[in-house]
Amino acid sequence: MRPKNVFMKTNACVIISFVLFFFGCQQDTVNPDSGQDNTKPGAPKVITLNSAKNAGSTNGRILYRKPNGLVVRTSAGQLKLFPFRNNTFYGNGGGQVVGSGYSYQNYLPADWNNDGKTDLVLKDNNHSLWFAPFNNGSFALQPGDVGVGFSQPALAVGEWWTPSGFPAGDPDTPDLVGFWSTGATTIYPFKSHKSSGFGTFKNGGSYNAGITESGYTTHYLLADWSGDGLHDIIARNSLGHLNYYKYDGNTYSFVHQGLVGHGFFFTDYFITDREKDGKADGLLVRDNNGLLKLFNFNSTFYNQPCNGYVIGSGFHYTDYFVGEWAGGSNFDIIGRDSAGDMYLHRSTFACQPSSQCQCPPSNAYPYFRVKIGHGWFFDKYFMGTW
Repeated sequence: MRPKNVFMKTNACVIISFVLFFFGCQQDTVNPDSGQDNTKPGAPKVITLNSAKNAGSTNGRILYRKPNGLVVRTSAGQLKLFPFRNNTFYGNGGGQVVGSGYSYQNYLPADWNNDGKTDLVLKDNNHSLWFAPFNNGSFALQPGDVGVGFSQPALAVGEWWTPSGFPAGDPDTPDLVGFWSTGATTIYPFKSHKSSGFGTFKNGGSYNAGITESGYTTHYLLADWSGDGLHDIIARNSLGHLNYYKYDGNTYSFVHQGLVGHGFFFTDYFITDREKDGKADGLLVRDNNGLLKLFNFNSTFYNQPCNGYVIGSGFHYTDYFVGEWAGGSNFDIIGRDSAGDMYLHRSTFACQPSSQCQCPPSNAYPYFRVKIGHGWFFDKYFMGTW
């Protein structure tokens, strides 16, 4: 919910969402990039460029590029923090309990309070939303719900604020969009009360934002695809078609721009921002053979250079976490395998010159990897800054 100038160039990273965040994390209900657990089982997956603010940025809300750890949820409902330092989870005092009693249905991590820390919006089985800001080293659940009636199959965090469109919203905090099974979309502005550290959806109203695809959408790819600072939607359907819906800041609705790709039958999808300007510039996809392929986007996926180019192989993980983990590159990938081991794959390419963004070397993600953790058997995983 933010005007054009919010996404300035800065020293930050990309995300992907398997639910990847830089490219998003958990089987059918998580976005590996953002770590959002935002859909009902069997509902369309929501894949986003993470909406959480990069800590230390002076340029407003940008892509969450530099995570410094993972928060996990155990089967007992505990939240534990594992810091990532020196390119590893080992030796960093991981496993500190930062919350208890978290047995909610859905989790939406973002910098909801605009303080550089990743907070949680939670959805319970009664379709009510709750807010747990991260303060003084732990998540503190706000007394009372912050919204009711959120029965949509999928929810996602994004940016849609405009002064005339959502006057009750907050330009410094993210917003929420709900995807109905009919294809209808509803936007909910979030209002943060910074003095108290609390926030709510109850004071911002709700806004019907138009119709996207209905019935057979399998993925919503949510990002600033146009470069105006507001999040648009690319919807993938069961036919492998990609349809583009640009968010119109004047009518406050998603407007269909047409078919922008077909033949997209892949296992995982990650949104990229390789030029680090906040504008989504492509998809990194993973096929059944563990190959990573890059597809460039410039208003369309059609007729773009090097589309379908293989830039990595041997990716057979159960969970993916993508971001500037090691620093100095476009994005690195942490993969968790079925044995509970964590491995870091560092990217070997940068966008200098910019043509290399579109056509990176074929060994951009060599299978060379470093083991950075073991014993990772948790219910949910969230990337962030703490």
